[in-house]
Amino acid sequence: MRILNTSADCELLTLRSEYLWTLGFDVESALANAEVLDVVGNGGSVELAVLCYTLSRDQKVSMMEIIRKSFPSTQILELYLAEAPVTSDAIEASGFRCMMKSLAACVAEPPLGSALTTVPVARC
Repeated sequence: MRILNTSADCELLTLRSEYLWTLGFDVESALANAEVLDVVGNGGSVELAVLCYTLSRDQKVSMMEIIRKSFPSTQILELYLAEAPVTSDAIEASGFRCMMKSLAACVAEPPLGSALTTVPVARC
């Protein structure tokens, strides 16, 4: 499974990407729209896109548009903390460990036929 991991925070992006890589996933990382466009331009497919809570609302909307245009069937997992999510289905990222458990559950068993993924936050 190929995952597009996005964040506005380089350290968090690296940490999450390494975690997913150790789980055996092919991970592409992007800090900005230009990097998302690079992933899209590289060809292939992306089965899951993770929109980090560190991205602004405008960044999330823009990235979703790019992803949807190139990969219409890609599931989008939006992480959020305090501000309202962009998608109608999102998970609250209340702590790194809980967020990672939720992400692992999502990629392990994605819902069939769903473009957006809702995963309850694991309570640690």
